[in-house]
Amino acid sequence: MLRDGGIVPLKDEPRPDLRIDTIVEVLNRHGVEYVTVGGVGATLHGAERKTVDCDAVVNRANDNIERLAHALDELGAFMRIGNESDYAAKNLKVDKKWFVSSQSVTNWRTPVGDIDIMAAIPGTVADEKDYHVLKTNADEKELESLKIWVAGLNDIIASKQFANRPKDQEALPELLRIAQANRDAIQRKAIPDQRRKPNRPPLER
Repeated sequence: MLRDGGIVPLKDEPRPDLRIDTIVEVLNRHGVEYVTVGGVGATLHGAERKTVDCDAVVNRANDNIERLAHALDELGAFMRIGNESDYAAKNLKVDKKWFVSSQSVTNWRTPVGDIDIMAAIPGTVADEKDYHVLKTNADEKELESLKIWVAGLNDIIASKQFANRPKDQEALPELLRIAQANRDAIQRKAIPDQRRKPNRPPLER
C-alpha cells in the first residue's frame, strides 16, 4: 500500500512478548497511580492462563495522566488505531495525555508488550468501577520485588462475567475455582481448632 509516496506494510509486526516486570518498573518509577485488571490481574491472583497484554485502570487526575504520558514515552509506546498498520501508527503524532484522559480505553504497543489504559471496568449493567473504587478492594502484590496494586479477584470476575466474550468465558472457570478456594481457606481459619484430645470420662473417686 502506498501512502504519501512511501510504502506502508500491510501486515503488523509480530506482537511483542509481554514483559510485565519492565512495564511495572517504569510505571512505578514515574509514580503512576494505577490498578492492574484483566489477565495480568488474574495471573497475580494465581491464575495459570497466559495473557498477552497488560490492562490497567488509571487515576485520571491531571497530574497522574501527565506522569502516565511520560511513562508511555519512556516505554516507546505508540497507539494502535483502527485498521492502521503498526508501521503507520508508529509514525503518527498523537497527544498521549489527551487520549488517555479523554477516551475510555486506549491501546498502546511497546517493545515490551501491549498496554491497554482504561478509565474503568464494568461491574454490573449500571455500575462501572474506576480507579478509586477498585483501589478500595485492591490487593498489593509483589512482582519481581516490585509492588503492584491488583484489582480484587471478585471485581475481576465481575468484569469478565459482564464482558462475556469467548476469552472471558474461557478464563472464568479457573478464576471461580480460585475464589472458592480462597473462601474455603478463610472459613477454615475461622473454625476453632478441633484437633484436641478426645473427651475422657472423669476419674472415679
